[in-house]
Amino acid sequence: MGLTGRLVNDIKTYQSERGQGEVASAIQCYMKEHPEMSEEEAVEYIYSVMENALADLKWEFMKAKDVPDKCRRLVFDNARLMQLFYMEGDGFTLSHETEIKEHVKRILFEPVV
Repeated sequence: MGLTGRLVNDIKTYQSERGQGEVASAIQCYMKEHPEMSEEEAVEYIYSVMENALADLKWEFMKAKDVPDKCRRLVFDNARLMQLFYMEGDGFTLSHETEIKEHVKRILFEPVV
């Protein structure tokens, strides 16, 4: 769960953070280790790592029957929440500019039909 959250954050925020002097993102680290790669290729690679980590998390969620369902659900739902927060960009820092407030309102206050 932590890996998927970290990577989705880096994918969606590395450009704005780089402009603020931040250099510690998965994208920047990958490009430093692989100077022959373009920025676009680095983003694609990190995205594939995130997708594989999500697939592993889903697999563990389905097979880990010795862990209580509520615990498995908590971990899985938190990973899904991170994906939601960063769906349109940086859902934490720029929440006033994104739809995250509307998502939270719907989740908390609108009945499920």
